[in-house]
Amino acid sequence: MKNLFIIFLFTSSILFCDIIGRGIGETEVLAKKSALDELSQQIEVNVDSIFYSEETKSNDDYNKNSTGIINLYSNNFLLGVEYKIEKVGKNYSALAIISNDKSFLYEQKVNDTYNLVSSYFDKANNTKSPGEKKSYLLGSLKELQKGNNYKNVAILLGSKKTKTSLINEADIQDALQKLKNSSLDKIILYVSLEDTFVNIKNLVTKNLVQISKDNSLDLLIGDNNYNNTTLIVKVSSLTQEEIPAFYYNKKKLSDKIFKTSLSLTFILKDSFSGSIYDTVTLDSSSKSFASSNDSLNIATNRILRDGKDKLSIMLQNLY
Repeated sequence: MKNLFIIFLFTSSILFCDIIGRGIGETEVLAKKSALDELSQQIEVNVDSIFYSEETKSNDDYNKNSTGIINLYSNNFLLGVEYKIEKVGKNYSALAIISNDKSFLYEQKVNDTYNLVSSYFDKANNTKSPGEKKSYLLGSLKELQKGNNYKNVAILLGSKKTKTSLINEADIQDALQKLKNSSLDKIILYVSLEDTFVNIKNLVTKNLVQISKDNSLDLLIGDNNYNNTTLIVKVSSLTQEEIPAFYYNKKKLSDKIFKTSLSLTFILKDSFSGSIYDTVTLDSSSKSFASSNDSLNIATNRILRDGKDKLSIMLQNLY
């Protein structure tokens, strides 16, 4: 059985509290994990009911912002957790405690994350790359959410020293909406492949353009300077074999054949953050009487033809 409780102390009309979660387990490790899980849930439940209002001055007008919990408080988020463990029969009982004197840890996190909010927002305004602009704005929004979460816990612990972000969610959402409404909010794809396989790159690029048209996707193929998405094409395996012409009684029965077995891996990733959206590996083989390059081109075209549906799904997942 698990118990949750918060110890409240009232001093000078200020609410201070130690946040405590209790867990039971067959081992000390399991008991601590159980207590920590309950502690995070306890914070989430209590912060969910907290809304704090702050007056901020902008253009001589005062606007009021109310912010509540928006993200789950994961165990990795929690700071300053202390444990008390005791043996209870065959099991262990553990208390996971965040005492109110640890509020300074969350105050510092609030400062750090809100500074990143402003930094990313400024970089978004200064870059000419639409891909970077969007990534910076999303990064700013993510840090704002983290900062608000840290601030909520700091308030639970009785802090009155948390700062206010200079950039609020409305500012970021407005910038994202303006970007979306502009012609700049397009997915600009850069196809990356080794220079030695320039023919494969050209065939892949050509097919991606056609896939984009077939699926009514707002996709542009750009250079590496102004892209926000990169499709890395890796030649996972390539074997080529030359089969000599076949003669019988000095009479040629078949011409020389060039045989190719090819495997391509397509990795779709965000150029700025490095996050991978999707990975697809496709295989093919071909024969050609003309040359090894022709055989390679045929194998590539077969991969792109047979894997068209998978590549289409990969690109559609961007939208």
